[in-house]
Amino acid sequence: MKKLTIRNKLFVGFLLIATAVVVSNLITITTSQRILTHYERSRRTLHIKSEPLLMLQNKLLRAAMPVNDFLINNLERENKEFRQFEVAIEKDFAAVSKSAIDPSVARLIGEAHTKWRAAKRRADHLLITGASLESNGYSEMKMFDEEIFDSATILQTAHARLEVVMASDLERAREHRRQAYVVAGVFFIVLILVAMATSIWLARSIIRPIEIFRTESRRVGHGHLDQRISLHTNDEFELLANDFNWMAERLQKSREDLHELSVKDEMTDLYNHRELLRLLSREIQYAHRTNEPLSLMMIDIDCLKQVNDVRGHLAGDETLRAVARVIDGEMREGDWAARYGGDEFCVILPGTDLAGGAAIAQRIKDSVARDQIISENRHLGRGVSIGCAELHHHCGNETDIIHAADQALYVAKRSGKNCVSSSTVPQNITAASEQRLNTGEPRSGKS
Repeated sequence: MKKLTIRNKLFVGFLLIATAVVVSNLITITTSQRILTHYERSRRTLHIKSEPLLMLQNKLLRAAMPVNDFLINNLERENKEFRQFEVAIEKDFAAVSKSAIDPSVARLIGEAHTKWRAAKRRADHLLITGASLESNGYSEMKMFDEEIFDSATILQTAHARLEVVMASDLERAREHRRQAYVVAGVFFIVLILVAMATSIWLARSIIRPIEIFRTESRRVGHGHLDQRISLHTNDEFELLANDFNWMAERLQKSREDLHELSVKDEMTDLYNHRELLRLLSREIQYAHRTNEPLSLMMIDIDCLKQVNDVRGHLAGDETLRAVARVIDGEMREGDWAARYGGDEFCVILPGTDLAGGAAIAQRIKDSVARDQIISENRHLGRGVSIGCAELHHHCGNETDIIHAADQALYVAKRSGKNCVSSSTVPQNITAASEQRLNTGEPRSGKS
């Protein structure tokens, strides 16, 4: 899928809104012009159609005057004047008959034309025979006037009918105007909805990712480094989310590394003294709460001082690491091993009584001896001394159990080294080893 960048989204959004405005204006202008054009055409048609009828009606009434004057004065110019009216009236009848827009109007124009022809025949008779008012010319003249008047009256009726027809056309024009307004209104509403939809789309495409970034950034700032942003917008926000996730992963990894450094001994990769005390305190509380056994081993490397003196401190460091690897390899799941300080190690054994702890201690001692970690110079001795203590169910804390294991270790050292000694936390123990517990310093004189 091709990327639709934020810039392109803004461009498309503004283009849609601008298109909606332009189309709305065009529809309004076109509709207005259509309404005005139709309305003006209707009024123009009314004027064009009604004016010839009025003029023809006027000519009919005027055409009677030359005939009346001829009967009185018997002058030839009255005859010529009537003939001129005759030609003009016939021409106008032909025009209005041809342009009649309604059958009823055309029928009325035909009746008026028939009346005019009857009046014209009577006028021809009067003008040709030259009848006077004293003879029967008066009655003929009266009938001629009546026929002319009837023709004009019929044209007046046709004009009125034409106005009715044109009023209907005007009403249809108004209806078209109303419909055009409705169509324009519908288009305007649709375009407004398009503009609103475009605005919502732009808001969701821009504001929503910003809110997500703001929320997740605050969570990361509060220490929740496992937070990740999942955006599939296929634009710059998705790229920014990927960078944010990469940054969060690096921060999480850095924090894990820092935590590892803060709890692990750098040389042996076992837990350090501070973490040992924390783990031991937690396991003691659990043991008291559940009445499960808990044992602790204190391990001391025999003759490490001589190794340092004879083979150097690098060999001594390697000896520490080798013993640490053996201890770590003999531990079960749930056990905790730590470097207590100097050449001493501690192993916490949750759910293990004194006999079980002694058995594990024996395996560690045998593994150290079997691997001949410090066996190259036999006169230096080899192996480890281990003191094992079990926590009493009703009393004892980390100070007590460490002191008990320390005392057991002292017994093992006094018994010839490279052996295991065990004891329990006594009911009424002193805190003589509390200072050593807090400092993590090895006992003086232990080798």
